[in-house]
Amino acid sequence: MPEHSALRQWLKSRVEKGEDADSYRALLEEFEQFFRYVFNGSVDGISILDLNYNILEVNDTMRRWYAHKGPLSWQKCYAAYHDHEVPCAECPTRRAIETGKPQIGTVPYDGPNHMIGQQELSVFPLFDDANNVFGLIEYVRDVTTLRSEELAIENLKKRLQFQHQTLQEQEVALRVLRKQGESDERRTLGEVAASLNTLVLPLVQRIRERNEDPALDSQLDLLEIRLGEVLNPFCNHLLCDGKLTDREIEIAERVRAGKTTKQISEVLGITAKGVEFHRMSIRRKLGIAHSGENLRSYLLRLPYP
Repeated sequence: MPEHSALRQWLKSRVEKGEDADSYRALLEEFEQFFRYVFNGSVDGISILDLNYNILEVNDTMRRWYAHKGPLSWQKCYAAYHDHEVPCAECPTRRAIETGKPQIGTVPYDGPNHMIGQQELSVFPLFDDANNVFGLIEYVRDVTTLRSEELAIENLKKRLQFQHQTLQEQEVALRVLRKQGESDERRTLGEVAASLNTLVLPLVQRIRERNEDPALDSQLDLLEIRLGEVLNPFCNHLLCDGKLTDREIEIAERVRAGKTTKQISEVLGITAKGVEFHRMSIRRKLGIAHSGENLRSYLLRLPYP
Protein backbone atom coordinates (compact mmCIF):
# COMPACT_ATOMS: atom_id res chain seq x y z
CA MET A 1 0.00 0.00 0.00
CA PRO A 2 1.20 3.54 -0.61
CA GLU A 3 2.65 5.17 2.49
CA HIS A 4 -0.13 7.78 2.74
CA SER A 5 -3.02 5.85 1.20
CA ALA A 6 -6.60 6.55 2.22
CA LEU A 7 -6.87 3.05 3.58
CA ARG A 8 -3.86 3.55 5.85
CA GLN A 9 -5.38 6.74 7.25
CA TRP A 10 -8.74 5.06 7.67
CA LEU A 11 -7.23 2.07 9.47
CA LYS A 12 -5.43 4.38 11.86
CA SER A 13 -8.69 6.20 12.60
CA ARG A 14 -10.27 2.88 13.54
CA VAL A 15 -7.80 2.44 16.40
CA GLU A 16 -8.86 3.71 19.82
CA LYS A 17 -8.19 7.34 20.65
CA GLY A 18 -5.40 6.22 22.91
CA GLU A 19 -3.28 5.65 19.79
CA ASP A 20 -2.83 1.92 20.37
CA ALA A 21 0.17 1.51 18.09
CA ASP A 22 0.32 -2.25 18.50
CA SER A 23 -3.33 -2.69 17.46
CA TYR A 24 -2.79 -0.39 14.51
CA ARG A 25 0.31 -2.23 13.34
CA ALA A 26 -1.38 -5.63 13.73
CA LEU A 27 -4.40 -4.49 11.72
CA LEU A 28 -2.17 -2.89 9.11
CA GLU A 29 -0.10 -6.05 8.78
CA GLU A 30 -3.22 -8.18 8.20
CA PHE A 31 -4.34 -5.89 5.39
CA GLU A 32 -0.86 -5.76 3.88
CA GLN A 33 -0.80 -9.56 3.71
CA PHE A 34 -4.24 -9.49 2.16
CA PHE A 35 -3.03 -6.97 -0.43
CA ARG A 36 0.11 -8.91 -1.15
CA TYR A 37 -1.38 -12.35 -1.70
CA VAL A 38 -4.96 -11.72 -2.80
CA PHE A 39 -5.83 -8.11 -3.40
CA ASN A 40 -3.44 -7.13 -6.19
CA GLY A 41 -3.16 -10.63 -7.59
CA SER A 42 -6.85 -10.82 -8.55
CA VAL A 43 -7.80 -10.44 -12.21
CA ASP A 44 -11.14 -9.06 -10.98
CA GLY A 45 -11.64 -5.66 -9.42
CA ILE A 46 -11.63 -5.16 -5.64
CA SER A 47 -12.49 -1.96 -3.74
CA ILE A 48 -12.59 -1.20 -0.03
CA LEU A 49 -15.18 1.39 1.05
CA ASP A 50 -16.26 3.07 4.24
CA LEU A 51 -19.92 3.43 5.13
CA ASN A 52 -20.10 6.81 3.38
CA TYR A 53 -19.28 5.20 -0.02
CA ASN A 54 -15.74 6.64 0.07
CA ILE A 55 -13.17 4.60 -1.82
CA LEU A 56 -10.37 3.74 0.59
CA GLU A 57 -8.31 1.44 -1.59
CA VAL A 58 -8.52 -0.43 -4.89
CA ASN A 59 -6.44 -3.19 -6.38
CA ASP A 60 -4.33 -2.97 -9.54
CA THR A 61 -7.20 -4.23 -11.71
CA MET A 62 -9.46 -1.37 -10.64
CA ARG A 63 -6.66 1.16 -11.18
CA ARG A 64 -6.24 -0.20 -14.71
CA TRP A 65 -9.97 -0.21 -15.47
CA TYR A 66 -10.49 3.32 -14.14
CA ALA A 67 -7.16 4.91 -15.01
CA HIS A 68 -9.12 7.56 -16.91
CA LYS A 69 -10.79 8.65 -13.64
CA GLY A 70 -7.53 9.58 -11.92
CA PRO A 71 -6.70 8.68 -8.30
CA LEU A 72 -9.71 6.88 -6.83
CA SER A 73 -8.94 7.31 -3.11
CA TRP A 74 -11.61 9.30 -1.23
CA GLN A 75 -13.83 9.56 -4.27
CA LYS A 76 -17.40 8.38 -3.85
CA CYS A 77 -17.82 5.00 -5.55
CA TYR A 78 -20.99 6.06 -7.35
CA ALA A 79 -19.24 9.18 -8.69
CA ALA A 80 -15.98 7.49 -9.71
CA TYR A 81 -17.49 4.31 -11.17
CA HIS A 82 -20.86 5.52 -12.51
CA ASP A 83 -20.69 9.32 -12.75
CA HIS A 84 -23.69 9.65 -10.41
CA GLU A 85 -24.24 12.35 -7.82
CA VAL A 86 -26.05 10.04 -5.38
CA PRO A 87 -25.83 6.30 -4.62
CA CYS A 88 -27.31 4.12 -7.34
CA ALA A 89 -30.95 3.08 -6.69
CA GLU A 90 -30.31 -0.66 -7.22
CA CYS A 91 -26.76 -0.69 -5.86
CA PRO A 92 -25.75 -3.92 -4.02
CA THR A 93 -23.41 -1.80 -1.83
CA ARG A 94 -26.36 0.26 -0.64
CA ARG A 95 -28.29 -2.88 0.23
CA ALA A 96 -25.29 -4.33 2.07
CA ILE A 97 -25.04 -1.18 4.23
CA GLU A 98 -28.77 -1.29 4.99
CA THR A 99 -29.01 -5.03 5.72
CA GLY A 100 -25.54 -5.91 6.94
CA LYS A 101 -25.60 -8.94 4.63
CA PRO A 102 -23.59 -9.80 1.49
CA GLN A 103 -25.26 -8.65 -1.71
CA ILE A 104 -24.78 -9.32 -5.41
CA GLY A 105 -26.07 -7.66 -8.56
CA THR A 106 -25.26 -6.63 -12.11
CA VAL A 107 -24.45 -2.99 -12.76
CA PRO A 108 -23.51 -1.07 -15.93
CA TYR A 109 -20.31 0.90 -16.25
CA ASP A 110 -18.66 3.30 -18.68
CA GLY A 111 -15.13 2.44 -19.58
CA PRO A 112 -12.55 4.58 -21.37
CA ASN A 113 -13.55 5.95 -24.77
CA HIS A 114 -17.19 5.62 -23.69
CA MET A 115 -17.04 1.83 -23.84
CA ILE A 116 -20.19 0.46 -22.17
CA GLY A 117 -20.04 -2.79 -20.24
CA GLN A 118 -21.63 -4.91 -17.53
CA GLN A 119 -20.18 -5.78 -14.12
CA GLU A 120 -21.23 -8.38 -11.60
CA LEU A 121 -20.82 -6.65 -8.23
CA SER A 122 -20.52 -8.70 -5.03
CA VAL A 123 -20.41 -6.75 -1.75
CA PHE A 124 -19.23 -8.15 1.60
CA PRO A 125 -19.66 -6.19 4.86
CA LEU A 126 -16.71 -5.86 7.27
CA PHE A 127 -17.55 -6.36 10.98
CA ASP A 128 -15.72 -5.17 14.09
CA ASP A 129 -15.46 -7.07 17.37
CA ALA A 130 -18.88 -5.77 18.41
CA ASN A 131 -20.37 -7.24 15.21
CA ASN A 132 -21.04 -3.81 13.76
CA VAL A 133 -20.47 -3.06 10.06
CA PHE A 134 -17.63 -0.58 9.67
CA GLY A 135 -16.69 -1.01 6.00
CA LEU A 136 -17.29 -2.95 2.81
CA ILE A 137 -15.37 -4.90 0.22
CA GLU A 138 -16.63 -4.72 -3.34
CA TYR A 139 -15.68 -7.56 -5.67
CA VAL A 140 -16.27 -6.70 -9.32
CA ARG A 141 -16.20 -9.08 -12.26
CA ASP A 142 -16.49 -7.85 -15.84
CA VAL A 143 -19.29 -9.90 -17.43
CA THR A 144 -19.66 -7.85 -20.60
CA THR A 145 -18.45 -10.69 -22.83
CA LEU A 146 -20.41 -13.25 -20.83
CA ARG A 147 -23.56 -11.15 -21.10
CA SER A 148 -23.02 -10.72 -24.83
CA GLU A 149 -22.71 -14.49 -25.16
CA GLU A 150 -25.87 -14.98 -23.09
CA LEU A 151 -27.73 -12.52 -25.29
CA ALA A 152 -26.40 -14.28 -28.38
CA ILE A 153 -27.63 -17.61 -27.00
CA GLU A 154 -31.01 -16.10 -26.15
CA ASN A 155 -31.29 -14.64 -29.65
CA LEU A 156 -30.26 -17.99 -31.13
CA LYS A 157 -32.94 -19.74 -29.06
CA LYS A 158 -35.51 -17.22 -30.26
CA ARG A 159 -34.46 -17.74 -33.88
CA LEU A 160 -34.61 -21.51 -33.44
CA GLN A 161 -38.05 -21.22 -31.85
CA PHE A 162 -39.18 -18.99 -34.72
CA GLN A 163 -37.77 -21.43 -37.27
CA HIS A 164 -39.44 -24.34 -35.45
CA GLN A 165 -42.74 -22.46 -35.45
CA THR A 166 -42.27 -21.62 -39.13
CA LEU A 167 -41.57 -25.27 -39.94
CA GLN A 168 -44.68 -26.31 -38.04
CA GLU A 169 -46.75 -23.76 -39.93
CA GLN A 170 -45.24 -24.94 -43.22
CA GLU A 171 -46.00 -28.54 -42.26
CA VAL A 172 -49.61 -27.60 -41.53
CA ALA A 173 -49.82 -25.75 -44.85
CA LEU A 174 -48.38 -28.75 -46.69
CA ARG A 175 -50.89 -31.06 -45.03
CA VAL A 176 -53.70 -28.73 -46.07
CA LEU A 177 -52.38 -28.58 -49.63
CA ARG A 178 -51.91 -32.34 -49.68
CA LYS A 179 -55.45 -32.90 -48.50
CA GLN A 180 -56.71 -30.38 -51.03
CA GLY A 181 -54.74 -32.15 -53.76
CA GLU A 182 -56.08 -35.52 -52.66
CA SER A 183 -59.59 -34.08 -52.60
CA ASP A 184 -59.19 -32.70 -56.12
CA GLU A 185 -57.74 -36.01 -57.29
CA ARG A 186 -60.59 -37.97 -55.72
CA ARG A 187 -63.13 -35.64 -57.27
CA THR A 188 -61.56 -36.12 -60.70
CA LEU A 189 -61.40 -39.89 -60.23
CA GLY A 190 -65.00 -39.87 -59.10
CA GLU A 191 -66.07 -37.98 -62.20
CA VAL A 192 -64.21 -40.48 -64.41
CA ALA A 193 -65.73 -43.43 -62.59
CA ALA A 194 -69.21 -41.90 -62.78
CA SER A 195 -68.83 -41.35 -66.54
CA LEU A 196 -67.73 -44.93 -67.06
CA ASN A 197 -70.56 -46.30 -64.95
CA THR A 198 -73.33 -44.12 -66.32
CA LEU A 199 -72.28 -43.65 -69.94
CA VAL A 200 -69.77 -46.20 -71.20
CA LEU A 201 -70.81 -49.44 -69.51
CA PRO A 202 -74.54 -49.01 -70.23
CA LEU A 203 -73.64 -48.34 -73.87
CA VAL A 204 -71.61 -51.55 -73.99
CA GLN A 205 -74.57 -53.40 -72.48
CA ARG A 206 -76.99 -52.01 -75.11
CA ILE A 207 -74.63 -53.02 -77.91
CA ARG A 208 -74.41 -56.50 -76.43
CA GLU A 209 -78.21 -56.82 -76.26
CA ARG A 210 -78.57 -55.89 -79.95
CA ASN A 211 -75.60 -57.87 -81.15
CA GLU A 212 -76.07 -61.19 -82.96
CA ASP A 213 -72.42 -61.77 -83.85
CA PRO A 214 -70.65 -64.17 -81.42
CA ALA A 215 -67.28 -62.72 -82.47
CA LEU A 216 -68.39 -59.28 -81.37
CA ASP A 217 -69.51 -60.72 -78.02
CA SER A 218 -65.94 -61.79 -77.29
CA GLN A 219 -64.74 -58.30 -78.16
CA LEU A 220 -67.35 -56.79 -75.87
CA ASP A 221 -66.23 -59.15 -73.10
CA LEU A 222 -62.67 -57.96 -73.58
CA LEU A 223 -63.81 -54.33 -73.51
CA GLU A 224 -65.66 -54.90 -70.23
CA ILE A 225 -62.55 -56.51 -68.75
CA ARG A 226 -60.44 -53.54 -69.78
CA LEU A 227 -63.00 -51.14 -68.35
CA GLY A 228 -63.01 -53.21 -65.18
CA GLU A 229 -59.25 -52.82 -64.96
CA VAL A 230 -59.71 -49.08 -65.21
CA LEU A 231 -62.42 -49.07 -62.53
CA ASN A 232 -60.60 -51.53 -60.28
CA PRO A 233 -58.31 -48.86 -58.69
CA PHE A 234 -61.41 -46.84 -57.87
CA CYS A 235 -62.91 -49.87 -56.21
CA ASN A 236 -59.78 -50.58 -54.22
CA HIS A 237 -59.64 -46.97 -53.06
CA LEU A 238 -63.32 -46.23 -52.65
CA LEU A 239 -65.08 -49.39 -51.58
CA CYS A 240 -62.82 -51.84 -49.92
CA ASP A 241 -60.59 -50.01 -47.49
CA GLY A 242 -59.11 -53.43 -46.84
CA LYS A 243 -62.51 -55.04 -46.29
CA LEU A 244 -63.28 -56.74 -49.62
CA THR A 245 -61.36 -59.52 -51.30
CA ASP A 246 -60.15 -59.22 -54.90
CA ARG A 247 -63.05 -61.39 -56.12
CA GLU A 248 -65.55 -59.28 -54.16
CA ILE A 249 -64.03 -56.14 -55.68
CA GLU A 250 -64.51 -57.56 -59.19
CA ILE A 251 -68.13 -58.39 -58.44
CA ALA A 252 -68.77 -55.03 -56.71
CA GLU A 253 -67.51 -53.08 -59.70
CA ARG A 254 -69.77 -55.05 -62.05
CA VAL A 255 -72.75 -54.59 -59.77
CA ARG A 256 -72.06 -50.85 -59.87
CA ALA A 257 -72.01 -51.13 -63.68
CA GLY A 258 -75.52 -52.66 -63.64
CA LYS A 259 -74.54 -56.24 -64.47
CA THR A 260 -76.90 -59.02 -63.46
CA THR A 261 -75.86 -62.09 -61.49
CA LYS A 262 -75.99 -64.18 -64.66
CA GLN A 263 -73.87 -61.73 -66.64
CA ILE A 264 -71.29 -61.50 -63.85
CA SER A 265 -71.12 -65.30 -63.58
CA GLU A 266 -70.53 -65.61 -67.31
CA VAL A 267 -67.82 -62.92 -67.40
CA LEU A 268 -65.98 -64.20 -64.32
CA GLY A 269 -66.52 -67.88 -65.11
CA ILE A 270 -68.19 -68.76 -61.79
CA THR A 271 -71.67 -70.07 -60.94
CA ALA A 272 -74.62 -67.80 -60.27
CA LYS A 273 -74.74 -69.18 -56.70
CA GLY A 274 -71.09 -68.16 -56.30
CA VAL A 275 -71.93 -64.62 -57.41
CA GLU A 276 -74.86 -64.47 -54.96
CA PHE A 277 -72.61 -65.69 -52.16
CA HIS A 278 -70.12 -62.91 -52.87
CA ARG A 279 -72.91 -60.34 -53.10
CA MET A 280 -74.11 -61.34 -49.62
CA SER A 281 -70.56 -61.10 -48.31
CA ILE A 282 -70.17 -57.62 -49.81
CA ARG A 283 -73.45 -56.48 -48.21
CA ARG A 284 -72.33 -57.82 -44.83
CA LYS A 285 -68.91 -56.12 -44.98
CA LEU A 286 -70.49 -52.84 -46.06
CA GLY A 287 -73.00 -53.00 -43.20
CA ILE A 288 -76.19 -53.31 -45.28
CA ALA A 289 -76.80 -57.06 -44.91
CA HIS A 290 -80.18 -56.58 -43.18
CA SER A 291 -81.15 -53.17 -44.51
CA GLY A 292 -83.04 -54.35 -47.56
CA GLU A 293 -81.30 -51.68 -49.60
CA ASN A 294 -80.38 -52.37 -53.22
CA LEU A 295 -76.63 -53.14 -53.42
CA ARG A 296 -76.08 -51.27 -56.69
CA SER A 297 -77.88 -48.16 -55.39
CA TYR A 298 -75.72 -48.21 -52.27
CA LEU A 299 -72.49 -48.62 -54.25
CA LEU A 300 -73.40 -45.80 -56.59
CA ARG A 301 -74.00 -43.49 -53.61
CA LEU A 302 -70.65 -44.19 -51.96
CA PRO A 303 -68.61 -40.95 -51.78
CA TYR A 304 -65.19 -40.92 -53.32
CA PRO A 305 -62.79 -40.28 -50.40
